[in-house]
Amino acid sequence: MMLFKLAWRNVFRNKRRTLITMAMVALAVFLAICMRSMQLGTYDQMIDGLVKYSTGYVRVSPVDYQTDPDINNPMVAANALPQNTSTIGIKAASNRVETMMYASCHGQGAPVQILGIDVETESDLLGFTENLVDGEHLNANDHAIYIGTGLAKKMELEVGDSLIVQGQGYRGSIAVDKLPIKGIIKINNPVVSEMLVYAPISVVRKILDLPNEFASYQAIHLKKASKMKTVQQNLKNQLDTIKVDVMNWQEMNPELYQGIQGDAVGGLVIVSILYLIIAFGIFSTILMMTTERQYEFGVLLSIGMKRLKLGFMVILEILFICLMGLVLGALLAFPLVYYVHLNPIEFGGQAAASMKDMGFEPAMFTTIDFNVTLTQALLWC
Repeated sequence: MMLFKLAWRNVFRNKRRTLITMAMVALAVFLAICMRSMQLGTYDQMIDGLVKYSTGYVRVSPVDYQTDPDINNPMVAANALPQNTSTIGIKAASNRVETMMYASCHGQGAPVQILGIDVETESDLLGFTENLVDGEHLNANDHAIYIGTGLAKKMELEVGDSLIVQGQGYRGSIAVDKLPIKGIIKINNPVVSEMLVYAPISVVRKILDLPNEFASYQAIHLKKASKMKTVQQNLKNQLDTIKVDVMNWQEMNPELYQGIQGDAVGGLVIVSILYLIIAFGIFSTILMMTTERQYEFGVLLSIGMKRLKLGFMVILEILFICLMGLVLGALLAFPLVYYVHLNPIEFGGQAAASMKDMGFEPAMFTTIDFNVTLTQALLWC
């Protein structure tokens, strides 16, 4: 305890040097937290835009559906999941029918992905209410659709217009229908927003002439995204994997996952270089501090202090300075991170176009995650 008191008092013996060192640490922590929060926030937005609105974090599908998503290869939805899904971390499981069709309106046409969903189950999970830009709530009995803001802008569509969709149905039947647009929703992923069309699953089954007991796959909504692989493994243990595949979003979208992993490593390298530069600055401060205090250390050793305790006291001084800098940097970073989390910074011009081409929403997001600050604390300690 005495060493702690001595170390704490020694920290403030040279206030100017202590404040400069604290400021260096605080600047490094501030930049690192902001950078990592923005990086992870962008990843979360990308994953949410793709996974939440499209495949689900975990998907139960017919064997080989990943390589051959054919409407003629459906699954019997009623027999897919075990009954005790709530005990294995699943929030909800929804049957979906998915197919590609050609849509036209106002003399314009484009390929679209028609996604038939259980509206009653998934409206809240997909955030239709808060992301509804224009229109009304879609009901399970409506012969109508939701489209993304990207598709609405691309084809100059409004609520009340109708899409004429045509394609191939179940077992070679001709699939054609006129689908009124009841609502336009915001989808964070630009690529998905320009292609995805939501409709009640009963409507899509009718268009494709697909029997009611069939579905393309089941989308699994999780209580916690961090439990994804645990839930996946539990499902594999309970389902007949000879008849169905159980895949997570990383396996369904390997290019996106590998891109995120690679970019994350790049971010860590930049943070490491930043910390290395600051570490040299701190090292020079410590060297100066120990050189100036040689006489003091000699006196302490002469009155009986062990060299080990003397070294431990100096380490405590450095640790106190770094901890104060860490706290200061975190306190400075939090208001900025929180503000950008609530008010994402939108890009324009060429930067926005480039981000859209890569599947990013043209905006800067941050994540409010204590683990980011905790990671910085562990690095400094």
